[in-house]
Amino acid sequence: MADSRSNFKNHGFKEESLAFMRKAQDVSEKLMVCFARGLGFDDDYFIKAHDISRPESQTVLRLLHYFAVDESLPVPEGYYRAGAHVDWDFITLLFQCAGQSGLEICPGREVSTSFGIGDTWTKVEPQPGEIVCNIGDLLMSWSDDRFKSTFHRVKTPSVLGEDYFGPRYSMAFFNQPCTDARIQGPLKKYPAVTGKEFTQAAMNRNFAALKAKKEALQGLKDGATVATD
Repeated sequence: MADSRSNFKNHGFKEESLAFMRKAQDVSEKLMVCFARGLGFDDDYFIKAHDISRPESQTVLRLLHYFAVDESLPVPEGYYRAGAHVDWDFITLLFQCAGQSGLEICPGREVSTSFGIGDTWTKVEPQPGEIVCNIGDLLMSWSDDRFKSTFHRVKTPSVLGEDYFGPRYSMAFFNQPCTDARIQGPLKKYPAVTGKEFTQAAMNRNFAALKAKKEALQGLKDGATVATD
């Protein structure tokens, strides 16, 4: 195990990852200027709030791997590689491998708990050189709901000859504000919060939703047991 760690380190994984993150940050900052101008802020307004050189930075890069799916087995109803959700960050840059489809989006999202124009899902086919940009709940709040967060999911392959059943690799660069950044839109639709407070509130909502789902499933299980008895 020690030799494996040593070889892994010697290949410069950390250095290459950080270099990639800096390039992703450069792309993000170009988008941040556009959003700032659209909302009437100074060009560097969002850039300063997402300064990755500061220890208060919360921006992260996630390396994602979905295992291959056995084509001979039926996929359980309602099962997804990643269920429908929105990101809670400012914007997410998603880097996908060409030919490894699965990502779908639901356009028209209006608020953080419902769809704007129904459950119409659109497949996003990965193309060489393209970066998918998803707006997160933070930008939605920071823009007083002018920009809508993107509802998305990763579909589990189920249709032979149409879906991709092999392993899926992608990288998600989540632009999250510094913990001390002050977040409030130009119209002050929502109370001002810090980056730390916004992230914590988002994590609490997700945890509460998972807990409620677990309790609901447990209730169904207990009900089935009682009926059987």
